[in-house]
Amino acid sequence: MKTTKKLLAIFAIGALGVSLTACGSSDDGDKSPEADTKAAQQSEEPAKDDESGGEEKPSGEVKNKDTIGDGLQFGDTYEYEDGLKVTIGAVEDFTPSDNIANQLTDYPIRYKAKATIENGSDKKLDLGMYAITVKSGSDAGQLFGDPEQNLEAMPYGEFAPGDSKSTEVGLALPSDGELSLEFQIVGENEREKITFKK
Repeated sequence: MKTTKKLLAIFAIGALGVSLTACGSSDDGDKSPEADTKAAQQSEEPAKDDESGGEEKPSGEVKNKDTIGDGLQFGDTYEYEDGLKVTIGAVEDFTPSDNIANQLTDYPIRYKAKATIENGSDKKLDLGMYAITVKSGSDAGQLFGDPEQNLEAMPYGEFAPGDSKSTEVGLALPSDGELSLEFQIVGENEREKITFKK
């Protein structure tokens, strides 16, 4: 029986997982993957411009502490009481660059997902430190960046009211179990922990 490993990554500005050397918002603005079946009938929200220039807002269900029900799925959006929103998009298979792949030999299953943070509150927020745990079943996984393919850190920096920033992040897993990602904003603007599942 495998010994359960637990990996808790604390991300400050400029650091994410394995060998991440580039941070900040992606300029590519790739479209987010389709939402899961239970969100198929929900209208897609229009695109919203941000400082990186034209990001498409994620599709999926918007939930809060009162409507979270059986939890969040990848593709859903969680809205905190003050209007701050966090989305981890649907995951896609991903092949990292050779340099990064050589550092992920213990994690043969790799995905990427689009992460979006939107400040729907009425005040400016400075975000840059997160606690993130990725798991496959009970086995700990690893978040990673791949600068050669524009995989970066979670969106960070100053968010004026209405600002929305998106990046793509990598998720590496040791086994093909149930994928989950626990996310928490820590530090001065700490929020409750939320968990996205596949």
